[in-house]
Amino acid sequence: MNAIVIYESLTGNTKKAALLIGKELRTAGVDATVCSITVIDYQSLADADLVIVGSWTDGFVFFGQKPGRSSRVRSMPALAGKKAFVFCTYAVDQGQTLPKLTALVEGRGAEVLGGMAIRRTRIAMLGALPEWQGRGLASRLFALLMAYAKGRGVRGFTADVLVGNAAMLGVFERSGCTVTKKVVSGTLEITMVFP
Repeated sequence: MNAIVIYESLTGNTKKAALLIGKELRTAGVDATVCSITVIDYQSLADADLVIVGSWTDGFVFFGQKPGRSSRVRSMPALAGKKAFVFCTYAVDQGQTLPKLTALVEGRGAEVLGGMAIRRTRIAMLGALPEWQGRGLASRLFALLMAYAKGRGVRGFTADVLVGNAAMLGVFERSGCTVTKKVVSGTLEITMVFP
């Protein structure tokens, strides 16, 4: 599966979130490209099965919120037939930023599957909150990703995982896939063949 994360960032917070999302996708075995909306990797966009679009929240503190520099999203290449997710970063209140960003991305032709608002003070905490860890969320997300990929004719994934990341290794091993591991430069190179 291929994904592209396209972000519009003013102060660097949305860029940070986009880079973390890209990193987590790659950890899960997804070939992910992260780029600014002003320097879109058109080949990666053409190859993407999933497009993730992020923006900062512009507007007054408690009203008038909207995606920052929304004209850039309106000017993106067509996304006809693409599945998409959206996210926004915000300081105090995201207001209607997500629905507005969803409408913009749908206006480019994508089917938006969902979205997430990320408070800028919590960007480094992307991932499951401690109280949600160990509850099978990663396994469920991986199962959905695997089902989606199988439906598109993909027969397996590869992933690079830190040797000490036992939680992610467990997700792969419990998935029902045939899993092979090889240590390459201190990292486990994982190959998974779907059942």
